[in-house]
Order: sequence, then structure tokens, then C-alpha cells
Amino acid sequence: SEAVATVSVITVIFNRPVVPLVSVEDMGDLPHPLSFDPPVEGAGEWLNTSIYQFKPDELRGGTTYTVTVEGGLEDVTGGVLQDDFVWSFSTLPPELLDIEPESDETKVLLEAPVEITFSQRMDPAAVEQAFQLVSLGTDPLLVPIEPVPVAGTFEWNDTNTVMTFQPDERLELITTYRITLDGEQALSETGAPLVASWESEFVTLPPPNILATAPADGTQDASPYG
Repeated sequence: SEAVATVSVITVIFNRPVVPLVSVEDMGDLPHPLSFDPPVEGAGEWLNTSIYQFKPDELRGGTTYTVTVEGGLEDVTGGVLQDDFVWSFSTLPPELLDIEPESDETKVLLEAPVEITFSQRMDPAAVEQAFQLVSLGTDPLLVPIEPVPVAGTFEWNDTNTVMTFQPDERLELITTYRITLDGEQALSETGAPLVASWESEFVTLPPPNILATAPADGTQDASPYG
């Protein structure tokens, strides 16, 4: 399997009873038949005499796991699993799900923060190191300038899946800004890099301007009650 969720539960179903029926107090003495490469922390339990379930604390994103049930496991009648049973699966890498302001958005408010939503719990320090917001000036296509980094502060939600970057000062009028996020540097909480890097640009509000008046300039039949 590919693109397996990092919160998945691993379940093994045997074709006959492997463990006897025991009380809850004695379940700790039952065998735990799974081994993982790379190793996985978590807890396993027998749901009944032939179904074993392992709940990882959390799987690492973007990783291939190999799971083994070692040969020699005995069932309740003394039958023996002759050979190792081995299978593997790959987990989803962390992804960027949403970003505000959107790519190519215009008339962005000068106080607007940058907000990025991820598919998995992230490592805040790694993501902050990988993130950059720079100013490209008012006309980067015609007058190339050196990008100017924008200073600011970071905030995260309780699950470390949404990062907010708030610039220290208001953004400049009618200026192009570029957001970059290095996918190799931005790591999940379990150390997996993003599936891809990100780059986008947005433009802030133009200076204040009068768009229209009512009555319009030159009107000859304006209502006296308007």
C-alpha cells in the first residue's frame, strides 16, 4: 500500500486461534508478534484469539515500513508458523494544504499575515527556518531589485498543523511579495520533509483613490433628494 495515513492502525488476522481467551489482567502476558523496520513506538493488543491490532504513537510521513511476523509463532493447538510473514507499506509525506494570501492574489491588506496549513503535525523550528517572505518592490518585472526579507513573528495552532507569520510592520502599498518554503528543510514532527517546495507571490493594495462619485461629474438632472 502507498499513501497510508500516519495515524493508521496495523491489523493482522490469523486463520486460526493463536492465543487463548484470557482475562484483561492477563493480556499483558500474550505474545506481541509484530516487528517494524524502521522501529515504531506504540501499543498492541489481541482483539480476540486470532486478530492482533497495533496502534502506533505516530508513523513517520514519507517512509516505507516493513513489518514481520516471525516464523515459530504457535497457535493454541501447537501448530507453528513455518516461515516469516513479511509485508511493507509507505506513508504519506507531509503536504502543504492551503496558503493565505493565495498565489497571484491582488489587493492584499497591508496588515494581512501569511497562514500556511499542513497535512501533518510539523516541526515548528524546521518550518520557520525553511520559510521566507520577501519584498520585490513595486515593479519587479521591469526594474529588477534585490529581494528584501520581511521580519516577523511566528505562531502555531495546538496541533502544529497551521503556521501564522505576522510581519512586524505593515506591508507597503502596491508592492509584490514572494513566499518561499524549502521542502527539504520543512520537516514534519517525525522528521519527514515536505513532498515539494513552495513559491508564490501576491500584491498589496494600491494607494487610496476615488473610483466614482454620485451624482457623477457633470450630471444635469440630479435628484434634489439624493
